[in-house]
Amino acid sequence: MGELKTLNLNNNIYSLNVPTGTGKTLTVLSFSLKLREKIRKEINFTPKIIYSLPFLSIIDQNFKVFEEVFEKVQGKTPTTDILLKHHHLSDIFYETEEKSDYETPESLLLIEGWNAEIIVTTFIQLFHTLISNKNRSLRKCHNIINSIVILDEVQSIPHEYWLLFKEVISLFSKCFNTYFVFVTATQPLIFDESKNEIVELVKNKKTYFDRFDRIELIPNIEPMILDDFEEIVKKDVEANNSKNFLIVLNTINSSKNVYQYLKSLKIPDTKLYYLSTNITPYQRLERINEIKDNKDRKIIVSTQLIEAGVDIDVDIVYRDFSPMDSINQVSGRCNRNYTDGKKGLVKLFILKDENKEFYRYIYSPFLIDKTRDVLKEAPERISENYFLTLSNNYFKKIKDSGSDDESDSILSFVKKLEFEQLCKNFKLIQDDYYKIDVYIELDYFAKAVWNQYKAIRELKNPLDRKNEFLKIKKDFYEYVISIPKNKAPNPENETGIAYISIEELKDRYDTEIGFIPGSGGTLLF
Repeated sequence: MGELKTLNLNNNIYSLNVPTGTGKTLTVLSFSLKLREKIRKEINFTPKIIYSLPFLSIIDQNFKVFEEVFEKVQGKTPTTDILLKHHHLSDIFYETEEKSDYETPESLLLIEGWNAEIIVTTFIQLFHTLISNKNRSLRKCHNIINSIVILDEVQSIPHEYWLLFKEVISLFSKCFNTYFVFVTATQPLIFDESKNEIVELVKNKKTYFDRFDRIELIPNIEPMILDDFEEIVKKDVEANNSKNFLIVLNTINSSKNVYQYLKSLKIPDTKLYYLSTNITPYQRLERINEIKDNKDRKIIVSTQLIEAGVDIDVDIVYRDFSPMDSINQVSGRCNRNYTDGKKGLVKLFILKDENKEFYRYIYSPFLIDKTRDVLKEAPERISENYFLTLSNNYFKKIKDSGSDDESDSILSFVKKLEFEQLCKNFKLIQDDYYKIDVYIELDYFAKAVWNQYKAIRELKNPLDRKNEFLKIKKDFYEYVISIPKNKAPNPENETGIAYISIEELKDRYDTEIGFIPGSGGTLLF
């Protein structure tokens, strides 16, 4: 990394672009703390540090890393006015060295206002504050001014919003003295380094990418039905009986089918895991922690949620076809630690049902086409040290032929002060189908939480209902999954949420693979 003492503080937008598994989280925290100190000394104010991520699944993981750093340095756990975690399921608890008995409404106000030195949050919380007119979102806007904002896994920003984000980030950096740091192994072309729009912190970064040769990507782009794919996996699993496998599918149905097929094989001395949004968040976290701790041989079947920075390491990955940035992400789960000096393998397949390829259910055809194009131009077996070239080619194709219409539309609403239209049209996460929440009464603790929830609904005072629910909100949503409306049970009238009781589990919820839909179709979530 370049020398911080020579850093020009007039540059407000930076990039940390290094390979997966090189300690980006700690590196960017170290850089941000040093930048903060440099700003304090030279400009005479101390900025907040806002660390934002695209996925809830990695917020707790990275927050814990930050917490451990502070515990080692300071010898104690930081209070929430020093280190704060904020997303829609965060604990509503705020404390300082002087006071630890804030009431729930006070805690909520302080948390949502980002009253802390370092804030760990989501892209949604950050960007719906920058691009919104909602009071609740704007409550923290003043704390983004004069701050250092870290955007981790920035490749997750949808390409149709690149121009919008560029304009908004440029405005905040110039007018409000906000510093931005982009962190990724696959840098999208939102800002152009060749035009000095962004400062790369890693000098000669290509040399870092060239040094890594931990994995090999093997694309197989002939469409294949699931039965044939399962047979290929079976042979590989049996031939490599000491290797750990990760199999990532594009739909819930295909992931369940592959899991059940592998389970039927009764593979000896192997632990089989299933992960998807079809199981409760409580079970997902429990299984991810077990996967990390279990040193025995394992096979993990998952949907793409595993790509979201989940810190696991396997020897061989199978991936149903996806856009290039997702392929890069799942490759980061393969041979991360290079333990035995042998290459890991990432095997890419195009899987289909009787109607169409599974990727067509969930991914943009534009991104799929660009991925196909760059893979056609690449070697048949792609070494990791070619990944930087692969990513650069992919993002260049997106930049050259992508449309700015979505961004232009949102920006026009901003310029015309049409804030209602702005909020209506700007969605960082798009859902093409309507979902409802389903509470899964998985165990007797979940039953107790549900009974608390029902009692809270009976309270006559709306403010009391809100404050009491905030106390159980985190526990409550540990047992909630979102299901397409046409697959879910009918919501209970008095609660507005669908509910599967502990007595109904055997018919409606499988503890291994999750929710059992009432009819056919392809589950995508």
